Order: sequence, then structure tokens, then C-alpha cells
Amino acid sequence: MTMLASQLPAIASADSSGSEKTASPDAFPLAADNSATDFDAIMANDWSYNSSTLLLANSAAAQEGSSKSGNSSDSSDNSGPPQTRTFATLGDRVQGEHVLDDAGNKTIWPHKLPFLGQKVISLGYDLPDPYGGALVGSLVKQSLQISNLQVSTSGDASGPYVSVDDFVTFDQSFAEALAVEAKFDLWLFPFLNLFVVAGRMDGEAIVPLEVGVEGALDFLGLGAVCPDNPPIPSLRPGFCDENVPIDAQPKYTGTNVGIGTILAGGWRQYFVAIPLTYVYSDLSNLKDNIKTFNAEILVGRTFDLKHPDRQLEFFIGGNYLDADQHISNSIILPLSEIDPSLDDAELFYQIDEKNLDKWNYIVGGQFQTSKKWAIAAQVGLGGSRDQYTLTGNYRW
Repeated sequence: MTMLASQLPAIASADSSGSEKTASPDAFPLAADNSATDFDAIMANDWSYNSSTLLLANSAAAQEGSSKSGNSSDSSDNSGPPQTRTFATLGDRVQGEHVLDDAGNKTIWPHKLPFLGQKVISLGYDLPDPYGGALVGSLVKQSLQISNLQVSTSGDASGPYVSVDDFVTFDQSFAEALAVEAKFDLWLFPFLNLFVVAGRMDGEAIVPLEVGVEGALDFLGLGAVCPDNPPIPSLRPGFCDENVPIDAQPKYTGTNVGIGTILAGGWRQYFVAIPLTYVYSDLSNLKDNIKTFNAEILVGRTFDLKHPDRQLEFFIGGNYLDADQHISNSIILPLSEIDPSLDDAELFYQIDEKNLDKWNYIVGGQFQTSKKWAIAAQVGLGGSRDQYTLTGNYRW
């Protein structure tokens, strides 16, 4: 997990006498020849090593000094074959403990990014490779808040449009969208990731309406069918006082393009991440592009696995989604079902939609199969929105 040294407090460890001592970079000097002799003496306490093994050019005396007895070796003799030491997990690493390579030398960060990467490595924290590509699939189901329904007075999509709130009412609306996106990201700093996304989205909304027949006929210029005060009451058809239920089901498809950032930090096995994303969507049946802002606050824990480069993460958090859209479409008024003498009418309409609940909560995890590959999944539940996301990521 990405960690910023300046954000990390000193980590305490117990010495052989049972007293507590505070670790700091100055307390962990390496030998001048980059051997691990002094490093082994520092690590002579009873550490619970259980992750990747690291080959160190230790002397036999240094190896003896790392036993559970807590007796440190003061020998600087580097003769003898290299010894195999198990490297401390995220939970066991001490601030100031340098990451060493297979020859026992200090690790040199080989990339230009992130800035400050070498300083973080020198403090004992591993970093992901700076560049990443991912394929992201997501499914969102949510309730919508509908407003500002307008209908074309020209009989086609060109308008002009007028409000029809006097004879059209709404029920609870619902939308479902499926998106597949490609993502490219880079770590600019150990705590700051930047990314871009682009992909395709397909969706459908269900908007239950009730249309007053008399108001609709008046709007269509057929008001004479429903006279207000006929001399003979029977001349006014009974259907004039009815409301016709109609489900408008606008479908849309198009492309997404977005930018975002992730603010991240951690301490030992624990981490906090705040992804922020801003997306433009160009969809059919929509007069204007959709602008969507998404923010997440995630808190999680990383677990080392037996394989050197494998890790497992679990996290929980909250998700904020703000999406407004203006939809243009048409519906068929089934007037012939009311009176066979009437023809069905097509109404072209525009309507504003936005998600009903902005917040829900998230649970998820990530499995890092190697330093290069990882898969992640998360589920958002609560309120009137459900969302499911699956990501495959490759880093270099």
C-alpha cells in the first residue's frame, strides 16, 4: 500500500528485556559495505516473519544474533554463504528499516515516478509500479427523482415544448445502467494517483406516468370530444374523466470520458483511500451531456499471503454519486383503446432526472496475484441505489 513517510508515527517494538523502544531511521544504520550485519542485530528481537523470503549476505554470527533469545551479534565478518531470512510483513516492518534486494543491498527505486518514491522505499515501505491499465465493468440500479416534464406542441421533436404538469403526474421512477470502461493511471506521488477513463454505457429508465384524458385531448386540439357542460350530460363521454397509466421507458446508449484522482495513505497494514471521479457522458436521446461526480471514502486492511508478491485487501466505506440528466424521447398515447374512433397519438417529451439518494455504503476487496496483476470487486448498497463493480488491473 502506498504510504507517505511524513504521515507515519514512530512504531514501537519490544526489546529482549521486554521494555518498549521507539524506532527511527537513525537507529537502523547499515554497514558501510551494504551488508546486513547491523540490520540482523537490529532484528534480533522475536519478530513474526511470515511473508516473502529475502536472501541476505549475512555472516554466521549475524544469523545467530537474530534468534529468539534476543542476543545481538557484534561481528562484522561477512564470510560464509548467504543466509535466507524471511522478510517482515506490512505489520512487522519498522519505520527506518530499508527494503533490501536479493543480494542484501538497499533497493533502488527504478522508476521516475512517483516523486519521493525512493524516500518511501528507504523507509521500508513497498510501492506499486507507477503506471497501470485496467478494464472496469459496473452495473448501477437506482431510483430517480423526476421533474420538469414538457411536451412538444408541434407534434415532433423540434418543439417548442410546454409544461404539462396540469394533466400528467409521476410515480416512482427507476433506472439501470451498464458501463464498460478502460482506465489508465499513474502515481504522481506516493499518496496521489491520477487517472483517465473512457468507455461505453447502455441504460434504460422506467418512468410511470398517469395522463388525464381530457387534458391530453385539449393539448392535442381535440377538446371538443370532452365538452365541459353539454346540454345533454350523456354527450360527455365517460372516459374524459379517466387517467391513463403509461410507462415511459427511454433507452440510451453512448460513450463516457472522465478524469479522476485518488488520495491515499496508510499505517502498517491499514490504509485510507479517497477516489474522486468526474465523467462526461454523451448518450442518445439526451439533449445535453450528462455530468456525473463520484466520490468514495474507503478504509481497509492489507493481508500478506505466503507468496512473495501476493496480497489481499478488504475495505469498507461510503460512496457519493451526483448525476443529473435531461432526457428527450416520445411515448404513444393509446387513445384508440379508450375510444375506437380516436387515433393513437405520439407525444414528444423532455424530462429532468437525478438520482434520488446521493449516498450509499461500499464493501469490497482486492486480490493482488503479483506485482503486475490484481483483480478487485466492490458492492454498493443502501438507500435507493445498488451498484456492482469488477476491475482487472495490470501495472508496469
